[in-house]
Amino acid sequence: MTTAEEPRIHYTRFFLMQTHSLKPNKDSVKDKDAGRRAIRSFLDTCQVHPTASTSEILVRINPLSGEEWRKDLEVAFDTSVAGFMLPKVESAEELRMLDNVLKEMEADQDGPPKVLLTIATETPLAVLNIAEIARGPRVCAITWWVRC
Repeated sequence: MTTAEEPRIHYTRFFLMQTHSLKPNKDSVKDKDAGRRAIRSFLDTCQVHPTASTSEILVRINPLSGEEWRKDLEVAFDTSVAGFMLPKVESAEELRMLDNVLKEMEADQDGPPKVLLTIATETPLAVLNIAEIARGPRVCAITWWVRC
């Protein structure tokens, strides 16, 4: 129970991009597109919701090693998302490349720059480069992730 004297805690809300098909098949692209539509619908709803201004939303995009991440950015970029969750980062060079893409997208828009939350522990190379990744552009935090 909260009293008037207690500080109010604001939670950061993460909404992970659900665009990964569990089994690779001919419908994978269609599954990703359906996931993007669902994310966009959710984000559009958040923009008009009264509590949206007290929460930060980060959208998980596909790894930069593939081709789907640009579509993920385009779906969420012009919404109120604070930034993006980036999986399988292995070097700061990847972050610099994404930073350049985001700068181009932000050039025509008002508002604060988008931040990046990186998952930099999914590969051995990422673990070896973790200090460099932590100093990468826009990195607000690094998470730990292990697949079992």
